[in-house]
Amino acid sequence: MRKFYSFIILQFVLSSLFSQESSQNYVLTRTFLNESGTKYIDNIQYFDGLGRPTQTVQKGVTPNRSNLVTLQEYDGFGRATKSWLPHVSTSSYLDPVSFKSVVPGTYNGDSRPYDETVYEDSPLNRVVKQYGPGASWGTHPVSTSYLTNDDSKELVCKYYYVTSTDSLAQDKVYPARELYVAKSTDEDGNVSYLFTDKLGRQLLSRQMSNATPYDTYYVYDDFDNLRFVLPPGYQDTDSLSLFAYQYKYDEYGRCIEKTLPGCEVVKYVYDKADNLIFSQDGVQRKKGEWTFYLYDLFHRLVMRGICTNTNTSLVKSQIVKTQLSRNSSTRMILAEGIGDTGYSSSFGISSPVLHTVNYYDDYTFLNLSGFSGKEGGSVNAKGLLTGNITFGLDGYTSYCTVSHYDTHGRVTKVISDNAMRGTETTTTSYTFTGKPLVVEYSHVARSVSPPLFSHTETYRYTYDHAERLTKVTHQLDEDPSVVLSENAYDELGRLQSKRFHGNSNLTTNYSYNIRNWVTKISGNSFKQSLYYDSNDGGSPACFNGNVSVMEWRVGTTASQRYDFSYDALNRLLSADYSSFQLAVTGNFPNFSERVLEYDKQGNIRRLQRYGKDSHFSSIQGPPKYTYPRVDDLTLNYRGNQLINVSDAGIDPLASGSFNYIDLHDDGSDDFAYDANGNLTKDLDKDINSISYNCLNLPEEISFTDNGNPRSISYSYDANGLKLSAEHVITDFTLTPMSSLSVQGNMSTSSPTRHFIKTFYGGNVIYKSNNTIYGDKWSSPKTRIERILTEEGYITLDGEDHEYHYYLKDHLGNIRVVMNQDGETIEQSNNYYPFGGIFESTGDGEQPYKFGGKEFDPMHGLNWCDFGNRYLRNDGPGWMSIDPLCEKYYSISPYAYCLNNPINAVDRDGRLVIFINGMHAGSGGKSDYWVNIDKMIMNRIKDWNADYIDGAHGGINSLPWNLSAKERDKVGYKQGKEYAKIFIYVYKNDDGSFKETIKIITHSMGAAFAKGFIKGLIDAGVPVNVIEFEADFAPFQPTKQKTVKGVKTYQLSHKQDNIANNRLLGSPSGKIDGVSEIDYYNDDDEIKTHGINTFWDEVSKLPEGKYIVVDGNIISQ
Repeated sequence: MRKFYSFIILQFVLSSLFSQESSQNYVLTRTFLNESGTKYIDNIQYFDGLGRPTQTVQKGVTPNRSNLVTLQEYDGFGRATKSWLPHVSTSSYLDPVSFKSVVPGTYNGDSRPYDETVYEDSPLNRVVKQYGPGASWGTHPVSTSYLTNDDSKELVCKYYYVTSTDSLAQDKVYPARELYVAKSTDEDGNVSYLFTDKLGRQLLSRQMSNATPYDTYYVYDDFDNLRFVLPPGYQDTDSLSLFAYQYKYDEYGRCIEKTLPGCEVVKYVYDKADNLIFSQDGVQRKKGEWTFYLYDLFHRLVMRGICTNTNTSLVKSQIVKTQLSRNSSTRMILAEGIGDTGYSSSFGISSPVLHTVNYYDDYTFLNLSGFSGKEGGSVNAKGLLTGNITFGLDGYTSYCTVSHYDTHGRVTKVISDNAMRGTETTTTSYTFTGKPLVVEYSHVARSVSPPLFSHTETYRYTYDHAERLTKVTHQLDEDPSVVLSENAYDELGRLQSKRFHGNSNLTTNYSYNIRNWVTKISGNSFKQSLYYDSNDGGSPACFNGNVSVMEWRVGTTASQRYDFSYDALNRLLSADYSSFQLAVTGNFPNFSERVLEYDKQGNIRRLQRYGKDSHFSSIQGPPKYTYPRVDDLTLNYRGNQLINVSDAGIDPLASGSFNYIDLHDDGSDDFAYDANGNLTKDLDKDINSISYNCLNLPEEISFTDNGNPRSISYSYDANGLKLSAEHVITDFTLTPMSSLSVQGNMSTSSPTRHFIKTFYGGNVIYKSNNTIYGDKWSSPKTRIERILTEEGYITLDGEDHEYHYYLKDHLGNIRVVMNQDGETIEQSNNYYPFGGIFESTGDGEQPYKFGGKEFDPMHGLNWCDFGNRYLRNDGPGWMSIDPLCEKYYSISPYAYCLNNPINAVDRDGRLVIFINGMHAGSGGKSDYWVNIDKMIMNRIKDWNADYIDGAHGGINSLPWNLSAKERDKVGYKQGKEYAKIFIYVYKNDDGSFKETIKIITHSMGAAFAKGFIKGLIDAGVPVNVIEFEADFAPFQPTKQKTVKGVKTYQLSHKQDNIANNRLLGSPSGKIDGVSEIDYYNDDDEIKTHGINTFWDEVSKLPEGKYIVVDGNIISQ
């Protein structure tokens, strides 16, 4: 009875305080925004009589402090059907009838302001149709049909298997009705099929285009290991080396060999504790090198580097232990261990060349000479990364970093060395909820002219009552602060306008459709309109997210436009250009780009491009412009690797025109690649060699001499951060020769070599220009060129400095560079869809352009530096294998943005990782989740999913995986490995991340996820990048503890006879660290352990509230 009365009292108090609808069941969640508790955000969740969430009210959350109300409807079987979009209201509760009558007014009278899910008429609760919000999508759902295989063209499936000798074999096709087939049709009628066997394993993914199948097969061994992936190109040319992904495993299920298409095998060696100790790619094998990894007693990576061990197989029989050496006073012993790092290993490392060294828990490493002058933090940092040494790949330099934390585990100060023989110090203070409040950057450079340069930048961030970022100010040294940006939001929380420098002329406004897709970007100097489901009289309307028409305008110039078309695989086919401005000759400009043919892998086989050409008449006067086909390319491949290009187009004469230059057209190979798939030769650009470092990043680009030596070189640290770039130019000067040494008055030419070098010191860019005339050097001077800011850059002229701002399109491409005065357009860029630039102005003003990335045009290179790899946009594609290629098996690892460059920047949203529980073959696959994953992604508005096996083999790994401790341990190791790719792909140049992570688990996956998250954090993923973890039916909950700083939800069922079974070592209970308001334990008798019984609980997860603007994630 005591509990009953307590509840009534609580409900009475809450009702009187917060004015909820007292006749409804509800839970009020209050999130405090300051330490005193005077600022907070209230969220009210109403429930029906069956305990299902029906209405959510976010109190006072809009810019005008109104409420945002959403409604959830269910069908007669209790399944979620219509999810209504938010409505702006002053009420704390709206009855469903009233809500549905007023919400269309929030969306310009649209009759369908809701998502709708339709299920088949069966107890399986399978989704057959999903309608997006908006009347335009009322007849354009995503449809799913559930079939079985047969011998028809669409439903036939080849039978591949692994022989006893580990080779691939095929035995006809699967008998009819042996496999499950899910047929999906998107909003534009594009069809795909997914074939799974009775163990839930994905065997075939098939996409259809004009009745042609594009098949990707997955082949497993008897232990359920994925051994081969056969992309579409393999079905036409059955070459494993050119097209297939191949994997081999040891007896413990660990991958020991991996071969990517067109590359040589990568080998992996583990110790007895399952730690990866050695790896070797094809290039390293030729050099006799290995990459080594060493770990401390907690399996945290402490050291990485290159070695020459020949005894790597011996590591399999032992546990490699790496420890810090300390003396009696707990201070580190200097000049000891591997590379004088203080670490010693139980396994000998031959000729180690160190790349990174990590220190954890405390600051005893500060005795090392490289850390001289760097102080330690005062807060207990147990379990956190406190120090790091990153070495330059030149073999001579090292960069030391010390990190300080607060009591919440948040980074408060980072002190690190930079490439200018100076330091970078970043100090951060936070709001009560962990958002940055003040960030101060202190930069010191010593290798400059004058000999010492230092400056301090201070960013201050202001948030509104709902924690939306409203203002950013920037202060350089002691100068007055500048309002770098001001944000305003509409009542739905979407970014409505952005103003730079406090200047109304530098204001950009944003408009959206009902699906929160950007439809218009408008300002004085740049305007853009995007059409999706309406085509504005141009290309066919698109309902699946593809842009059908794009219009834009720079300053007062004429409007320009592209009409797009796509194939059934969503690959761009054509971008037809039009403009309302006549050229001098009376011709309309034409900058169209068209792909006439892709191969099965998505490699571009035929490309046409139109551009400007100039002609001069015999009478002196301005040139006459025409717009012919400047590129008519035929691209030939060996597998996925481009080997030669022929061009039937006209090379234009107009200055600044963009086109492919075919310097080598004799029909032989123009390109060559190394054992890792990196481009090493490009004769069409006059490049005779490209050398790469161990990270597969280009170091030296050498051009054919032809009496004019040219080269480009880059230097990096061991994490791939670019430290410098050097361009060498040679010209010749005629000089008189002495009459005493040479008969007559003759002249000769002396070479002059210019060394233009760019240094990257944090966000400060330096430039030096050295010249050699004969054998004489000029006096080198290194000067600051610009300071990069969050919205552009600053240039310095003595004591004066000037701000410059980037105006970007929906993809984050820099279209216009504006001076702080709001009047001067300093640079403008127009882009072909794949990134080529046409009709630009102020081209040399600054180098950041397509994708916001640095563009290198020197010597005709025309590469864009995307940080982890380089892109060429004349014959579109990457120069190296995409490190994420195993996430997109069906397409070439050299293809850019899945061949959809108009839509492919974060189109799928932020990353969701699904970690499954016990299974009989469906682990690490979507099939395990029986459409719950789709419901979750619809709820949180994120569709970029990864699937991980949290049972680590399922029934094949019993009984050891019944231990929560073991699953945590395995999860930790996999988290560290996953972090390498995540950081490699999603980390920005400024250290921020393009993606955040949400982790969804079921059953055994919960314990695995705790270790996985700790592995991510220890490998360098900031804890604030992990939005939350949601554990459905966690197995052995009382043996788990949440990860510090990670919001965790637990959703359980009282009738669960597996997660609540003491005989299985899983007594019922709450995970340590989960708060009461985030703990749900349903008593419904029909709800048990299966993930398919958690349909109702999905709505308890936080609803996704963000959009992508200018290529950036914007919270709503």
